[in-house]
Amino acid sequence: MSNDAIIVWASMALTILGYCIHRMGPSFGRSRFGTPLALLGLTCLILLPEGVEGPESVLHDSVVELISWVVPFSFGAVLVLRASPTYWKTRPMEMVVGWGSIVFSWLVISQYYGPDSASEALSGLWVSLGMILGILIFVSGVFLAEKWSGFSSESDPLSHEEEMLVRTILNRRLGGDLGGD
Repeated sequence: MSNDAIIVWASMALTILGYCIHRMGPSFGRSRFGTPLALLGLTCLILLPEGVEGPESVLHDSVVELISWVVPFSFGAVLVLRASPTYWKTRPMEMVVGWGSIVFSWLVISQYYGPDSASEALSGLWVSLGMILGILIFVSGVFLAEKWSGFSSESDPLSHEEEMLVRTILNRRLGGDLGGD
């Protein structure tokens, strides 16, 4: 195994490790190191290997191709979502830049994939339309079920026995005196 192949696999491991550490959540102090570690792994994966051969070259090339269109698409999507009219505030410049970035990412994708993959994209479009139709049917079913069920009246307050049972359970679980009657 060449040094470049080792760099590719070590970079992938750093990226995955950084993602896992990032997913620990804010309650763990280690989670703040996840994003820089994942970005370090991606940076090393893109910039360091020079003469990669074998399966590592396919992996390296795929990641570079992916990043070349995912970054502008993600940037554009964030700008479009931020610039969307919310409470009648519009940001037309952000919207134009965002859509421009998304169009640029599609141009980059079209450079990688030739006209042969147009039929595959069209079949994927039909699958996407079928999924959207299924989601719309599901949402309309939920809407109709909620509309027909109507508003239920409020439940009756707890009886004295139920209140004492809840106090006893909480007292056992949490410990201490809950100020019983």
